[in-house]
Amino acid sequence: DTNFFGFSIGKLNIERNKEIFNIEDFLKKAKKYKLVYVFSDTDLSDFSELNLVDEKVLFHKEIENKIIDSEIIDYNVKKHDYNQLLNLAYVSGVNSRFKIDENFSLDEYEKLYKKWLDKSISPENETRVLIKHINDQTAGFVSVEKTEKDLATIGLLAVNSEFRGNNVASKLLANAEGIL
Repeated sequence: DTNFFGFSIGKLNIERNKEIFNIEDFLKKAKKYKLVYVFSDTDLSDFSELNLVDEKVLFHKEIENKIIDSEIIDYNVKKHDYNQLLNLAYVSGVNSRFKIDENFSLDEYEKLYKKWLDKSISPENETRVLIKHINDQTAGFVSVEKTEKDLATIGLLAVNSEFRGNNVASKLLANAEGIL
């Protein structure tokens, strides 16, 4: 992240025993960074000096044999509208720390999500980007990457506000399962 954003970013892991965590020492060392990611197994809310911007949550799901929806297709850079997909990539991050945290500018947030999307659709990448079109518009998309034999990661998921409530995300996720 330091190279991408162009400013110093640190990382701190606090495992199990927050009582040995010295907030004053941390704050002194953290001054040389614009941002420090803090990962902890325990609740740190009693440290008022820390600014919680988001919590990373990992969901795990057993894969079911889903019926593939033939209207969900792989994104093709030569056939599909990149700008529609890019706008949905921005939508996918509206609740991310990069959008919420006032220490990041809108430009940095958009730059990050554009790079994430571009990496996902790159032919050199193993990520698949599935899209659903309705009336010549990209109604939604999901990026999925198989990371191990029995494991995949969803990167980005978004549905155009005009098409919400039509099970677009559910169909995208079912197809993501179906291709694994």
